[in-house]
Amino acid sequence: MINKPFHTKHPNPRHEALAVMWAAGKSYAQIGAALGMSRSAVAGQAWRLGLVRRPSDRTYEAFKARCRVAYRSRERAIGELYLIAAGMRADGESYEAICAETGLSYMAAVKAVLRSRRREQREEAAHAQAA
Repeated sequence: MINKPFHTKHPNPRHEALAVMWAAGKSYAQIGAALGMSRSAVAGQAWRLGLVRRPSDRTYEAFKARCRVAYRSRERAIGELYLIAAGMRADGESYEAICAETGLSYMAAVKAVLRSRRREQREEAAHAQAA
């Protein structure tokens, strides 16, 4: 439970209670509420008492995975908006109408239409080479 000696002349019941709750797996907030201390005070006291750190569920790998998922979903949503913008422009809509409909900025709408045209040109060139 305690990995380094903590010498005092008199045993402190709060330290003992903190160590017991820590071993039971209680959080800083739960221990603080029970002992009338702030969460930060509990963390500092646990450090000074030398209580063994518990493994964190917030790892760097988990953070990277969450970021990848968020990035992919954002890119997918932007790609869909770009396709909508390109389709609207092909139907003769103005860039202002595209911006109002999709929420894209004027430059993003222009960029989406240009990307779509370049993609169509590449596809046509690939079909021409295949034929």
